Amino acid sequence: MDRIDETVRWMEREHLDALVLRLTENIVMLSGYQPQLGASAVVVTPQAGAVVIAADVESPEVERGWNKNVSFYSLPGPGLLASFPAIVRAIPGFKKGGRVGYEGSFEWIAPPANFAEANAVGEPTRQMIGETFEPREIVDVTAGLTRLKAVKTEQEIARLRIANEIAGFGLQAFKEAVAPGRREIDIASDVEAAIRLKGTGYKGVLVARSVCQITSGPGTVVHWRYAASGTRVVQEGETVMLEMGTTADGFWADHTRTLVAGRPNDRQREIFAAVAESVDAAFQASKPGVTGGEIDAAARQSLKRHGLEYPHHTGHATGFRYHEASLAIVPGSRDIVEEGMVHVAEPGVYIEGIGGFRIEDDAVVTRQGTERLSHLTYDLD
Repeated sequence: MDRIDETVRWMEREHLDALVLRLTENIVMLSGYQPQLGASAVVVTPQAGAVVIAADVESPEVERGWNKNVSFYSLPGPGLLASFPAIVRAIPGFKKGGRVGYEGSFEWIAPPANFAEANAVGEPTRQMIGETFEPREIVDVTAGLTRLKAVKTEQEIARLRIANEIAGFGLQAFKEAVAPGRREIDIASDVEAAIRLKGTGYKGVLVARSVCQITSGPGTVVHWRYAASGTRVVQEGETVMLEMGTTADGFWADHTRTLVAGRPNDRQREIFAAVAESVDAAFQASKPGVTGGEIDAAARQSLKRHGLEYPHHTGHATGFRYHEASLAIVPGSRDIVEEGMVHVAEPGVYIEGIGGFRIEDDAVVTRQGTERLSHLTYDLD
């Protein structure tokens, strides 16, 4: 599957004459390049295919992507909004009028390589599109783009394998860092440093980063607690939980691991084993044609056999963003699993006085079932 050809065919079905994309995740999809500044765009037309528009200072990064149909504007200078009309009108086959699609209602977005300034799409972008195309209609295509990105190409899956391999550096660092007497923030720093130091340059990756949250003791029992790692000191026998998103040039992986600081007791081992079995059950249930609700039920039934349960979702899609919206693995979900989708499974158990236990890994859906993209596993010790 060629991503650009697929996008053009989708535009034809939707009667779109042009598509203007500014969000990082959509630029990554159509170019293989993660914007550094968030000041780039991709314009797609049936005549010219996908054209990347980026600042000239990002040319080394753009050229490492897989789309070589590129136009640059100069920085310092007027910037994307001012440069866009002249660049787009020079695209071969450019036509005014018609229907132009844009990212009108994305609320959760992936950041550019510079995490400090994520860009959104608002009224200035609409005005830019209007000035450039003088369109008959500007159409919000957020829902269609979400469905389009749900199934990954072989090229994209290869990049996601690398992101998961890099995540493994962080998972290994977590295993080595957990010990009584260490602060949550110390452990998190070790994990994030491992991702950046070992991931940057790994198999050609330009920018490797992670978003790591460490909780310990009572904090692991509050399953929704994704707060920043704190200064709390880990105590002997406590559970310590890692929640980690990893990005490698704009391709994302999502993982959770749990350890005990010191030696786990028998009950902690029993619960951890049950959670691991539940993760396996979710992935075994995942195959083309099943629903997200069926995967969710398989994971919950596995834990129920041990007298355990959990209060949150079982999983979600991932890949172009930390959490994608294309596949909800929750009770009753009717979302259909397709070959090429990438999703996580993350059941957990949270018991006061014993600890929180969660494992999360990524897998790609194949014709036969699922294949895990994460290969670093370990027990509670």
